[in-house]
Amino acid sequence: MIKSLLKSVITSSFPMNIDKKITFVLILYLFVALVTVGSNLLMTWRMDGKAAVINDAGRERMRSYHIALNLAEYIQHPSSDKRVAIHRDIGKFELTLGELEKVNNHKSSFPAGNADAKNKLDALHIQWLGTIRPQIEKILAETSQENQRSLFIGYRQQVDDYVKNINDYVTAVEQSNARATTALSIFQIMLIVLAVIGTVFLELIFSKLFIQPIQDINNGLAKIGEDGFGIRLNPKNYPHWKELVSLIDEPIIQVGIDGEEQLVDDFRKNLSLKELEILVRECRTWISVDSFFQHFAWDLGKYGIVLWGQSDPVIFGHPENTNLIKDRFYLREKQFWFWEQCEYKFDCFVQPQEVIKYL
Repeated sequence: MIKSLLKSVITSSFPMNIDKKITFVLILYLFVALVTVGSNLLMTWRMDGKAAVINDAGRERMRSYHIALNLAEYIQHPSSDKRVAIHRDIGKFELTLGELEKVNNHKSSFPAGNADAKNKLDALHIQWLGTIRPQIEKILAETSQENQRSLFIGYRQQVDDYVKNINDYVTAVEQSNARATTALSIFQIMLIVLAVIGTVFLELIFSKLFIQPIQDINNGLAKIGEDGFGIRLNPKNYPHWKELVSLIDEPIIQVGIDGEEQLVDDFRKNLSLKELEILVRECRTWISVDSFFQHFAWDLGKYGIVLWGQSDPVIFGHPENTNLIKDRFYLREKQFWFWEQCEYKFDCFVQPQEVIKYL
């Protein structure tokens, strides 16, 4: 679908002016680039956050052992300074644990696919509040050194289990980080591919929209020159003028030049622009093919009916006019070719009965 859309954009089959085509292509390319670069930056940001998580988790692991060491020293040699140091370590531990919880609950850092790391951190928090800290407080509150030592033996085993759980959490985060690293590498490769494809694509676009039409114009000039400017095909001429005139039940004035077929009694040839302007302003409406006349009347603010065949009204017409086209299927592929290079197509125009509906 995208391929066919891009193909139609760079050819004349897409109903859009050339400047809008260029804008459309550049916006599309910008959108793809922003998505790729934005995804790259998002993955980098997530990896930075996970690296900080790993560092914080490592500090919690060491702080768990540090609390246990201070607690053992406090049991052997009780002092208020040691007690303060233990509470200070507990405060730091819980502060870091709270920061980890904030990251843990941030969806952009830990998306839904990484539930394992989130669950392990939740378990660490529960274990700290439900087991480790109450055990520390219980040891500090105990007045008997013998009871403190007995409680410490169980606490020491709990610390080892807790640190093991911290290691499992770090492993889960590292695995997530490894997946992010792989994704980041893919996005970086995509950036390189996008740059190469973008260069080729833009070259194709400008070739289709600018270089090829100019070459066609040069070839057309050369062909006309070779034939002594004797080619005078007119693919824009409406083939049903006589039938259309016969269906119009009101006075008609035909304007044109010498050599054109007379269709009505009042045929005025070779008028000056001033004379033509007077007629245009006085008429109720007018009917023309894609020619100088439709632009002239539009400039005067007098809008009428234009009969289109192979030329594109989106490019060469004016929206204020009634632009009648049988089907965009009949539009020539290269709208900026010389008309002498185009074959006449009798069946590309609307029928007179359709034109009458708009009078």
